[in-house]
Amino acid sequence: MNILHVARIRNYSLSGADVIVPEHIREHQKVESVALLNVEKAIISGIDNQFEYSEDFKLSSLKEPFNKPDIIVFHQVYFPKFLKIAKEARKLNIPYIIVPHGSMTKEAQKVKRLKKIVGNLLYFNKFMNGASAIQYLSEDEKNRAFKKFPCFVSTNGLNMPNEQKEEFNKDKLVFSYIGRYDMHIKGLDLLVEAVKQKEELVRRNNCIFNLYGPHNDYYMGNINSLKALIEEKGLSDVVFVNGPVLGEEKKKVLLNTDIFIQCSRTEAMPMGILEAMSYGIPCLITKGTSLTGVLEKYNAGYACETTADDIANAIEKAVLEKHILKEKSKNAINLVKSEFLWENVAKDALDNYRKFI
Repeated sequence: MNILHVARIRNYSLSGADVIVPEHIREHQKVESVALLNVEKAIISGIDNQFEYSEDFKLSSLKEPFNKPDIIVFHQVYFPKFLKIAKEARKLNIPYIIVPHGSMTKEAQKVKRLKKIVGNLLYFNKFMNGASAIQYLSEDEKNRAFKKFPCFVSTNGLNMPNEQKEEFNKDKLVFSYIGRYDMHIKGLDLLVEAVKQKEELVRRNNCIFNLYGPHNDYYMGNINSLKALIEEKGLSDVVFVNGPVLGEEKKKVLLNTDIFIQCSRTEAMPMGILEAMSYGIPCLITKGTSLTGVLEKYNAGYACETTADDIANAIEKAVLEKHILKEKSKNAINLVKSEFLWENVAKDALDNYRKFI
């Protein structure tokens, strides 16, 4: 099977798609003939057969067999350069799959709503409707799609780290969030409001909420709003806004974390949560993350509705059940090994692709 992946990858290590899409491709090329067409001018390490996009690009100009691949996989939706490639694919009767990475949920469609309505009507509906199928990364993402398409579910994966959490803090309870400072999508406003509701309990049990994420110009408005909200609620000594963590520093942060917390309003398959669980860290997550079902199945943490009230109740339960975190830690590791190892995830995706050739 000859597969052409099409994506916009900038080698930006703090972008979920920039990290996870190359992982999909690397795993697929272990089994099949695979190439990457990157509409950004960036070389991605560990991937064979990389092609650059140009304004006069044509699929037919690629080297064989990728000038007419068996199938094309588009990662994400709202990149105009994808439209030209998809149009040529339809003309050549090449089937294509779209992996929206969360951008086709009802919640995501409300972000820049008017722009998306116009863009869909003029351009992107034809792109989406022309796909052989949409590949959702979770059942929850599929169920929250803004309209029905032919589809299947095949998720993200990861490899187990060589070290897991052994001990939990005895004199405090450390909650950590690692991700973008997107106030609305990531539900950071809900998190702060929830902590405020349980302020007395949080202070009495020496709970600390550490947030980590990029401090670049794009998110500075969100960061300033978040800091102002924390200050307004009188929580500056409880909730801390930190810069990004990567590599060994990130590993150190995770191993010092007692509970990973993420209160997203919408996600496709958040890798930060899976990574935390692979280290044996119980998670406190909202339904918007798309992972509450599997988390509850394995009893690997605390699931709640995407509301400040329910997040507050989950925080209280986690504090009161601190004594069983080791049990939930083992469950989290078992969850990842059973559901999300790359070897199994890649096989599942490839099996689905074959159905459309």
